[in-house]
Amino acid sequence: MPETVNAHFFAVINPELCTQCGTCETRCQIQAIQNTDGLRSIIQQKCIGCGLCVSTCPNNAITLIHKDKSQDTVPPKDQDDWYREKSKSRSSV
Repeated sequence: MPETVNAHFFAVINPELCTQCGTCETRCQIQAIQNTDGLRSIIQQKCIGCGLCVSTCPNNAITLIHKDKSQDTVPPKDQDDWYREKSKSRSSV
């Protein structure tokens, strides 16, 4: 089970619509948007697919794309199930 819960989506920036205003980078809570030589891009390994960048982009340059079904994670059924999974992952370390 992953340490963070991710959505089944990831963000993508359309470079033709992006004006490099930086709003998305400022609003991203987990710093998944980087500025490299004046161009914003999403760090896919960090993006949790929350959509905050999508909702704050003034130019609608960011969209959420559904991940490959093989990357989908299934949340635990209840708190007990979560504790069992957490215990298994810690005991295998």
